[in-house]
Amino acid sequence: MLTVSETLLSELENAGIRYLHWKGNCHYVDGFNGLGDIDMLVHRDDSEKMRALLHGLNFINPYTQSYMQNDHIEDWLGFDKKHGVMIHLHLYYEIVFGSHFLNEYTFLPYEQCFERAVCPEENPCRLQNPAIEYALLLCRVAVGSVTDSKKIEGNRQYLIHRIEEEPFLEIMQACGLTEEDARALFETTKDEACSVDGVRGILKKLYKKNTSFAGLKIKYRKAVYAIRKRRSFDSVGFFTKKRLRNGGCMIAFVGQDGAGKTKVTSDMAGWLRKKLEVRRFYLGSGENYFSFQRDLLKLLPKSKAFKPLRGVLALSDQLHIAKRCVRQLRRAQVYAVGGGIALFDRYPQTQFAGICDGPKIRENLLPKAESGLIKKITLLYAKREEKALKKAVRIQPDLVIKLMLTTEESLRRKPRENKENVQKKHEIVKQLEFPKSRVVVVDVMKDYGSEVVEIKNILWKKLH
Repeated sequence: MLTVSETLLSELENAGIRYLHWKGNCHYVDGFNGLGDIDMLVHRDDSEKMRALLHGLNFINPYTQSYMQNDHIEDWLGFDKKHGVMIHLHLYYEIVFGSHFLNEYTFLPYEQCFERAVCPEENPCRLQNPAIEYALLLCRVAVGSVTDSKKIEGNRQYLIHRIEEEPFLEIMQACGLTEEDARALFETTKDEACSVDGVRGILKKLYKKNTSFAGLKIKYRKAVYAIRKRRSFDSVGFFTKKRLRNGGCMIAFVGQDGAGKTKVTSDMAGWLRKKLEVRRFYLGSGENYFSFQRDLLKLLPKSKAFKPLRGVLALSDQLHIAKRCVRQLRRAQVYAVGGGIALFDRYPQTQFAGICDGPKIRENLLPKAESGLIKKITLLYAKREEKALKKAVRIQPDLVIKLMLTTEESLRRKPRENKENVQKKHEIVKQLEFPKSRVVVVDVMKDYGSEVVEIKNILWKKLH
């Protein structure tokens, strides 16, 4: 079990908070190891103590999307520093179930869940009593809350091998059923499959509907989700996942050739995207950048007749890169203000011209201009590029992570690069300044696993 999970369970006991893991106990350890969700029921009277405890353990309470919100459920995210693993705590103050979008039913035997909780010797976690969990599984099957037959049968087999008839009857009667009803429920454990057709009337005594017009509400929430999911592809103002409550953040990864900027950005986005609203923005001009100007340049012959056209396309392409940076950064700003996490692969700068995502036309293309007219046109493009990049760099990221490695290692990873150019880039990356940002340097000479854990720790500190 992860250290963060062990600490959480230990603090729960020390604080005297009434809690239990209420469903899916056949694989509850997975959640505490970061391989699934932790479905934890906490007594409603201990809610404030629980929130204070989680804040003290540096858990994050993200904003749940509107079409998934429920007054009795909260989402909390914890982080294990040693392994770089995130855990997702589904915190319930009532046992609610039903539609994925609404949870319109409430399980009635509330106090009995806490009174009958069990704690296995192998793990210090309080679990739902198997008898109550079995009855609850039948209720969830009856209302269609769980429909996966393999999942139902797996949970059922786990539970029926931990249920004995007399204790089951006694517990169900304490939950409000008659002895006859309790026996009828127990008889279902002998069936070949999980069938609730003969006991639906009995199960209705164990749960109630907690909202009116549930069908309409479910349809409305599904429609909102469908619209937001479609619009989120082309708009940064529509979110489909959990967001940071107090506004998101913008994080940039910069480094020289071979530092692994794209891979790190992709891996961090994939890790965070499992639970939070995250987007990647590529701000460079390398293999992840595409433009029609560049495509045409590849098709045009390099003969003298096409030289003027190639020159115009090259100028247009460089200007397009600068303007694209401005657009992307403005989109990222809107995204972050709404609570999203914007990750940048590379970042524009104006401190060094002709290299490292800086202005390139004046330094690289103007000297190649052969006539006065061409020089004037090139100079005009240069000024427009510089103006655009000045707009871009006014938008500073909240955090900049510099991925640093030696020149020798950079050349080993990118053997086709010019040594002098690589050395120059190495010095530039070290000197780049981001006055409004927190800058952290990460040594990427270590093995990639250790590098990733270090970066995850840096990101989590920023998110919290």
